[in-house]
Amino acid sequence: MGQIFNEGLTSIIKGEIAFLTDTISVGLFSAAAAPDIDADTFLSDITGELSGGGYVRKTLASKTVTTDDANNRSIADAADVQWTSLTGTFRYIITFEDTGVASTSRLLSVIDTGSNQTLANGTYDVTWPTSGVFFIQNP
Repeated sequence: MGQIFNEGLTSIIKGEIAFLTDTISVGLFSAAAAPDIDADTFLSDITGELSGGGYVRKTLASKTVTTDDANNRSIADAADVQWTSLTGTFRYIITFEDTGVASTSRLLSVIDTGSNQTLANGTYDVTWPTSGVFFIQNP
């Protein structure tokens, strides 16, 4: 399960990010990114995005938002994502509102894979958990 960037959550509540209608992208980032959910706001605050080696950012498709009354949460979900013929090393999977400009693309969520993932012309799948890309939960 990932974490929501604090400013990303604030932007959702303020209506600055519309998960269902805005372009939401996902990218792969090296351990050098060291995302900070308290301090990072925009894509320009993060370094270490993969480049080359068959890598391109992916746009989330089939986005949904559902209510999970049993767990008191709202779930933002999307179709799973796959990279093929990928060469590179990464640790973080980061979603963000993609404006096309790093300094205005708001960060949404981050998943720490726990260790470096290295592929040599391989396939990497991001299968979102049943709790979605991210969720917002009542305490």
